[in-house]
Amino acid sequence: MNLWSLRFDALTIILTGALTVTAVVSQQYAASAKTAQEIAQLAMFTTVEVNNTLGFSGSGSGVIIAKQGNIYTVLTANHVVASLAQEYSIRTHLEKNYTAIRIQRLPKNDRDLDLALMQFQSREQYPVAPMGESERAVVGSTIYVAGYPLPIASGFERKLEFTTGIISSRLDRASSGYGLRYQAVTRRGMSGGPVFDADGKIVGIHGQGDTVGTIMSQLNGQIEEIKTGLNAAIPIDAFMVLLSQRSEEHTSETPVTIRSRMP
Repeated sequence: MNLWSLRFDALTIILTGALTVTAVVSQQYAASAKTAQEIAQLAMFTTVEVNNTLGFSGSGSGVIIAKQGNIYTVLTANHVVASLAQEYSIRTHLEKNYTAIRIQRLPKNDRDLDLALMQFQSREQYPVAPMGESERAVVGSTIYVAGYPLPIASGFERKLEFTTGIISSRLDRASSGYGLRYQAVTRRGMSGGPVFDADGKIVGIHGQGDTVGTIMSQLNGQIEEIKTGLNAAIPIDAFMVLLSQRSEEHTSETPVTIRSRMP
């Protein structure tokens, strides 16, 4: 069976549950600032690699946001999985690879959110990252970015990078939804990875980084972008609004509960 011919609307899986779990998580973890080490552990367990049949080219990251039985749902940037000609796989912190069984690309046009949902099947127990409220990520607040950058030289595996920074600005109108701006060290391949707040909740999905030019790497001869350190994410609130809108279109669907669990 052609994987891409499967009809899939991942939103119907998380519509009611995601909205419910946000309230539950907000109550459970309210006013519960965590140490950087605690957030790093959460990031390690919930952040995944997203790879394709082209190898490292075009690969990105994602974060586990839901579980139903042995099916896990991953949120990532749409440009990470934009090619319909490729098959994609998900690699977890246990160094296990899973074929993406379903993908839902959310944008309908260039102005829509640059987000996508993926699913994989596993009997392993993986935690689910809790959703936060990106409106609380005000200028000057601390954030943490997690993802799997592409290796600097061939022959090396991708390793999780966990970096910290601060919110530098907020944009009311931004292309593809990238309205959450922050200063942090990121590299290519981290697109689709989560941005956590000081409570260890997802406040955005990383996907852009300002550049000022390119340079040829002396290690592998590839062209590398010179990044300024200023980055952008899609606020998680925008994703939740999208869920709310879609829920009105799927009121006849059987609701599924998402259980958000800390490692």
